[in-house]
Amino acid sequence: MTRNYLLTALFMVLGLGNLFGQVTHHINLYVNTAEITKPDEYRFCTFENQPADVDVREFTVQVNVGDIVIWHGISSSSPNDQVLISQINYQGGDNVFNSNVLNDTPENPGVVVGVVQPGTVGFTMKYVVNFKVLNNGIQRNGTYHLDPKIFVAPN
Repeated sequence: MTRNYLLTALFMVLGLGNLFGQVTHHINLYVNTAEITKPDEYRFCTFENQPADVDVREFTVQVNVGDIVIWHGISSSSPNDQVLISQINYQGGDNVFNSNVLNDTPENPGVVVGVVQPGTVGFTMKYVVNFKVLNNGIQRNGTYHLDPKIFVAPN
């Protein structure tokens, strides 16, 4: 009986910790690296969990204050290709991060991380994802850009 009580208490504490703690959001950008072209790069890109009837430029991720947001790029056409996200740039609306520009780092090239700042509940931010495509290690056509949104919901 005591063991069951302890297990129940443990699950309750762990569950409540997740309710009030920060969440990590992995925003996966899938790119058709074999066909992507400018200036219509949006036609070759989708975000994970993007509804079929939503344009990639209108895709909105919902987050909460304190959440960690991590952007990853993934090739949808070849395992030998890479999608390297180099920057997230504030474009419009209300900035939810502590900087107008978030960069990848030498420790995590091609991956950008941001933390949603306090005082941003209800904010919607339009931002630009800057990314490069490598086909078998060779860069294709410079830097590409997409401009989705992020919304900070009440906790």
